Amino acid sequence: MNDDKKIIKTTKRIYPQIYSYTLPDIPANKGWQKVGYTERKDVDSRILEQTKTAAVKLRYEKLWSASSFSNATHEFFKDKDLHKYYIKNGIKKSKKQDDGGLGEEWFYFNGTPEKSKELFDDYANGNLFSRSSEKSPYKLRKEQERAVSQTLAYAESHQTTDFSSPNKEAEFLWNAKPRFGKTLSSYDFAKKFNAKNVLIVTNRPAIANSWFDDFDKFIDGYYFISTADSLKERETLSRYDFLNKANSSSEDKQITFLSLQDLKGGKVFGGPHNKLKWVADLNWDLLIIDEAHEGVDTDRTNEAFGKIKRRFTLHLSGTPFKAIADGHFKDNQIFNWTYIDEQKAKQEELKNLDDSGDHVNLPDMRLFTYKMSDIISDRLEKGMEMDDENIDYAFELNEMFATDTSGKFVHENDISTFLNQLTSNEKYPFSTPELRDQLKHTFWLVGNRVASAKAMEKMLRHHPVFSEYKIVLAAGNGRSQSDSNSSEDEMKDTAANEKALSRVKKAIKENDRTITLSVGQLTTGVTIKEWSAVLMLSDIKSESLYMQAIFRSQNPYEFIDNNGNLCRKKSAYVFDFSPNRVLKVYDKFANSLLADVARGEATEKIREQNVAELLNYFPVLAEDESGKMIELDAEQVLTFPKAIVAKEVVNRGFVTNLLFVNINNVFNIPSEVIAALNKAPSTSDTDKQTKSEEVQHDPDRKKNRDHRISVNKDKLLGNKVYTSRMQDIVLSVVDSDMEADEIVEKITADCMPEISEVLGKYKETYSPSKAELDSIKNGLREKVKEAAEEFVSGDIADRMAQDKLADSLANIIEKDLPNDTVIREEEDNYEKEEKSEMDQIRRKLRTFTRAIPSFIMAASTDVDKITLDNIEDTVSDKDFEELFTEKDSEPFTKDDFRKIRGPWTNPETGETFEGFFDRYTFNAAIREFEEKRQEIADYLSPGAKEDIFSYIRPLKTNQIFTPRIVVNKMLDLLEENNPGIFEDPNATFADLYVKSGLYLTEIAKRLNRGLESKIPDKSERVKHILEKQLYGFAPTNIIYNIARKYIYGTFSGIDDSNLKQLDLTDAFKKGETLNMKFTAVVGNPPYQETTSKTESQTQSNSNWIYQYFQDAADKIGSLSCLIYPFGGWFDAPDRLGGLGSRILSDGHTISVDAYEGTTDRRAWYRTDRDPQPIFGNTANLSAGVSIVLRDRDHYHQTYKYSNRIYTDDTAEVNIADVDSLAPNPAFLKISNKLAGKKLSQRIKKGMFGIESNFAEQNPDKVSFSKSDWSNPIQLLVNDKSGSSGRATLFWMDRSNLPKGDEYVEKYKVITTSAYPKKSIVSGDPTVKNVIHRASELIEIMDKNSAFGASRIALLMSDSKKECENFIKYAKTGFFAALMLQEPNRRSTFGFIIPDQDFTDNSDIDWNASLSEIDKQLFDKYNITAEEQKFLGVA
Repeated sequence: MNDDKKIIKTTKRIYPQIYSYTLPDIPANKGWQKVGYTERKDVDSRILEQTKTAAVKLRYEKLWSASSFSNATHEFFKDKDLHKYYIKNGIKKSKKQDDGGLGEEWFYFNGTPEKSKELFDDYANGNLFSRSSEKSPYKLRKEQERAVSQTLAYAESHQTTDFSSPNKEAEFLWNAKPRFGKTLSSYDFAKKFNAKNVLIVTNRPAIANSWFDDFDKFIDGYYFISTADSLKERETLSRYDFLNKANSSSEDKQITFLSLQDLKGGKVFGGPHNKLKWVADLNWDLLIIDEAHEGVDTDRTNEAFGKIKRRFTLHLSGTPFKAIADGHFKDNQIFNWTYIDEQKAKQEELKNLDDSGDHVNLPDMRLFTYKMSDIISDRLEKGMEMDDENIDYAFELNEMFATDTSGKFVHENDISTFLNQLTSNEKYPFSTPELRDQLKHTFWLVGNRVASAKAMEKMLRHHPVFSEYKIVLAAGNGRSQSDSNSSEDEMKDTAANEKALSRVKKAIKENDRTITLSVGQLTTGVTIKEWSAVLMLSDIKSESLYMQAIFRSQNPYEFIDNNGNLCRKKSAYVFDFSPNRVLKVYDKFANSLLADVARGEATEKIREQNVAELLNYFPVLAEDESGKMIELDAEQVLTFPKAIVAKEVVNRGFVTNLLFVNINNVFNIPSEVIAALNKAPSTSDTDKQTKSEEVQHDPDRKKNRDHRISVNKDKLLGNKVYTSRMQDIVLSVVDSDMEADEIVEKITADCMPEISEVLGKYKETYSPSKAELDSIKNGLREKVKEAAEEFVSGDIADRMAQDKLADSLANIIEKDLPNDTVIREEEDNYEKEEKSEMDQIRRKLRTFTRAIPSFIMAASTDVDKITLDNIEDTVSDKDFEELFTEKDSEPFTKDDFRKIRGPWTNPETGETFEGFFDRYTFNAAIREFEEKRQEIADYLSPGAKEDIFSYIRPLKTNQIFTPRIVVNKMLDLLEENNPGIFEDPNATFADLYVKSGLYLTEIAKRLNRGLESKIPDKSERVKHILEKQLYGFAPTNIIYNIARKYIYGTFSGIDDSNLKQLDLTDAFKKGETLNMKFTAVVGNPPYQETTSKTESQTQSNSNWIYQYFQDAADKIGSLSCLIYPFGGWFDAPDRLGGLGSRILSDGHTISVDAYEGTTDRRAWYRTDRDPQPIFGNTANLSAGVSIVLRDRDHYHQTYKYSNRIYTDDTAEVNIADVDSLAPNPAFLKISNKLAGKKLSQRIKKGMFGIESNFAEQNPDKVSFSKSDWSNPIQLLVNDKSGSSGRATLFWMDRSNLPKGDEYVEKYKVITTSAYPKKSIVSGDPTVKNVIHRASELIEIMDKNSAFGASRIALLMSDSKKECENFIKYAKTGFFAALMLQEPNRRSTFGFIIPDQDFTDNSDIDWNASLSEIDKQLFDKYNITAEEQKFLGVA
């Protein structure tokens, strides 16, 4: 690669000089001088190139050379300018060499050679130069001449001759890039076509000045008719002026300039206004449609143009992608002048040593493209470690730069990182002072909403580097306030574009460095020569708009630097941050403006050749795999977009929106497709499989929206006509003697009540916030003020000006106000609903895409043959339905998937739905995944660090793939406590619930190393390990196929029968072990199973089942190391068949290690770091995860216990202390001081035999009236069963109490029985919070009362004072601190908290203050100050 292309250098220094020499040895040249131009420092080297060839070296005599700086214009001129001056002064010019002359740069001075220099000096000093009021002569460039002659030849044979029968082929397209010179060339064609009436229509009124400039300078014999706002200061005529001018003649020629918006506003052209009928009535000779790529492909536009009678139509566009692709123009109706043509002409001029050529000053273009995802996060390369957040927005720039309702960027932190990278990382454009000197003035397109540009402006103003730039906001009205205008709105706003252009030019004039921010303004038809680069931070997918925008930086520009040197813009740059998008656009730019390619008549080879040719003049630099910038060749340009996205898809485990196409109208998706989709479960964008959600599909939403707009607009405006009211307001100031600013103020003040009245109706309908309403009102006030200011800047007595102002003011109320209120409100809501539905659809689709890697792994067919069109056939119908169907739901079948995949044709309507998936990306990702699998397939190779399961998502929530780091953590534990186990050729290992095969392959690695000395031959060793030592049981066919390919696929000649397709769950639930015996059982068993719901249930049941696998492992393995949820067995040791009791106290546990299982901080007790779930974000286990190492054959009085949820400390636990074991190992040394009776020993539950549903089931036994019962007592019980039940105080008869009558007459301290520790801590593990919560949840019940199962009794006494003392105890810091250390048992607590004597004989003075009681308690148990600090009390 040419390193020069890697370097960002926008300018080069030039030395413009005019020189003259003679050839004295050639008689035919006597009296003739060559007067030429060069930009080299050394003139003689330039002359030598002209006088020296391979065959001969001519002697020359240099007469003079001088700088071509004009003291009159303060600009540099070229030899061609001087040549015209010579001719004006009678100096004879030679003919071209082809015509027998010396060449066009030779002039005859006939014995007065000094005159060439005298005339040069006069011209440079401006002594003899005066501006003539006459039109300047012009000479078209060669390509312009070709365009005119080619069009003229076609027009003469295809023009319409009978206006009643127009020739449909009477039109021609100039596909000519910006700076072709289309205006002057068009005028030249009009003159040569003898067009008397010429109509120019453009979708970009802002370019009116460029049309008038060329007319004013070069064109005579025509009148220029226009009322465009941008030409109001120019000498144009109105239609009325033209018809009523002096000496008017029917032979007068006219050029009329109209905007497309103005044209379509006329009633005759389908608009609302009574104007421009004359345009439809007149017979036009020539219609010129400028910027034909914009706005002319709609039905309404075509209908408008159809009303114009004309002999011929000339279309002008630099990017007519759609017109060419549609085949609208035949080859003989198109003239092409592309960027390549321009650069070829430039190179030819340089080759011919023509420094003054027409194209040498045009910069070349260079494209640098970067991956935004890599800029904002270096974690992406870690693949699945990113699964805790959705970064798809990094591939959608409009989403990346989206804003929230406050006007801030949604991803503000990432954008801050992006800006910092731009200014610090050396491969990015603003990273050094030198690069910033090269990029002094740049144009940034940001997102697709004005709010995005405004948010960027704020960030740049406060950035340490970019704050040195003048930031120009070319978006909305240019003021830093929220705005919801879209890119399309911005491009169409002519007035805003013109004002933005003025602001940019002013800023550049006054500041050394500027950044212009836009979302659409200034992208077409404007020239700001100082711009040297475009930063594309917007998802402009339209090729025409994209190319128009980036060519804003290619304008030629010469300037004098701070050292007085003349410099020229050498190269213009595009910095794009979406390589996938930009390279597709680049391919289109190279190919789709060529008619044969656009029609699909070119081969891929030809497409590649076209790209290769463009690369010669428009090089592309992109990041390679290592992040290094490289120059792309044609093949890379065509393949990189797919490769980039495919790699990201694989890195994301196929759980990404990058696999889906953009659906333009979600609500038009066939209902049959939505019905099929609704059968599938959903997967969130952070890879959590969620509960089923129904896509609420309403195909009539667009129609309903339009109806609401119509109704609510009528509600706002009613039948009121505002034009007459506005005329009254205008006339009220015309005859006054007020100053201009007073008139503006009066008009504004008079209009605002009318606006406020309408806004009041808007408020009633939509209830906007005050800030929103104020913003709308201020914006409308600004528009009124601007219209009034424009009015007073002219002649206010002019009746037409008065009418125009009245129309403008009425338009603000009748059009702008509804646009800013009703239409915006309804379109925003519609857009949100559309996005919401698309998000729902994508969640459904991700459930399928997450399975693609598994399909590939399980496939028995050649992976090269797998595509989107047959991916479902890699698994059986049964497996497919099982994977994607929720329990008790209608099956999601392959036929359902085929509807979703598309194309699917509705048999009734014949309409075809193309599908949701991007086929090219989908298929490229399949290839990329298989390449990755093959690359890392040999897990026994030295240095193998990666496994394919980093790229595969689990298929069910109970089939979580255990990360390699966790697998090895477990194997390390096994080996540490059983040295040499992986060196024993007779040891056997089993995974009882294989999900991937990773446990077995990691064991194989250790055995491969450990047995190397005993079985030296690797092939023999591997065969022994896989056939004699490793065993696995895969629960489903698809998992079996995945594991088999992974474990055995790399090796040949290995018997794979030790891997069985068998789900052992049912056998283990029955206590059956199938007579299996292994040295060690290692693995991650299933945690839950879902059972079918009964008729009375609304959802299925989930039951824990991991305990059955631990039980089985204890029986069939001498050793076991399993990982499963922690809280379920630790917090309730007696549940799950007493699993917790066995682990904690049967003497066969070696170690228990607990880890966080969720990022939810409510389950977190540490302040030194954030939660780091052991399974990442693929599971949400709020009670933590435990690795339990067991030894069936040996008794252990103690075991090691750690719990990372609390601390990194490890404790040695004696099984005799199991009842008081705290979750936090670091607490154990304190708990040893808390000897004696524990609070749990006095807690009573269920003592009255009242279940939670007692009141609901026995309505005849409870009431709210004491008098209903002969022996009434109070009963605290839930009003109904289930989570919706609320604790309620009823009355009941004592005789109806099932049991516990002896407790009725006691005072009772009670609290909730549902995980009391968890309820009291309530997600805020601080002493202060627990004290507060305890005072709310622990209460005293009076005598003559009972309670239901939802409460437990902490104390019962005949003395209320004892109960009050207990309440004081519960409010102490001592009690709260110990509560935080309690295990989270289901219906009780107090295993750690000591019981106390609450009578007057207690060793604690309960009459003291709480702080004093705390001090007594800490002293009683000898809790030191350091220990109090640890407990969070000090």
